[in-house]
Amino acid sequence: MTDRITGFLLLAFALWFGYTAWNFPTALFSDAVGARTFPLGVAALLTPLAVILIVRPGPVSGTMPARRVGPALAVSLAALVAYAYMLRPFGFLVSTVIAFQVLAVMFGAPFWKGLLSSVITTLVLYVLFSMLLDLHLPAGDLLRTWFP
Repeated sequence: MTDRITGFLLLAFALWFGYTAWNFPTALFSDAVGARTFPLGVAALLTPLAVILIVRPGPVSGTMPARRVGPALAVSLAALVAYAYMLRPFGFLVSTVIAFQVLAVMFGAPFWKGLLSSVITTLVLYVLFSMLLDLHLPAGDLLRTWFP
């Protein structure tokens, strides 16, 4: 039953989010992608997922999660909050590698494999956002002072 309630809430949010994004003003020449492209994409992906939750809810297990889930969630939340604070001083590249590395090690990846996947994922995201979507990513205040 909770899956259906969550599905209805997510569907209502996706429809509201899509409607709001559709009404964003379109810029003429300032942005190649436009302000409403990403929110419309989120709404388009969230809508069928919400419908799936409504139509086919998962089984109810009735068991509480293991005690080790709480600290893992706390570390994940702390890593994401720290990531948001690291973006301005360290920039996108360094902050993203550090955040992904912390999450990879927390989920049990060996250090070097986690670091390799963090660097590769960060570079792919950089190419996607900065070069393909032409979005500005923060370079970092510390890196800018060290390498003018």
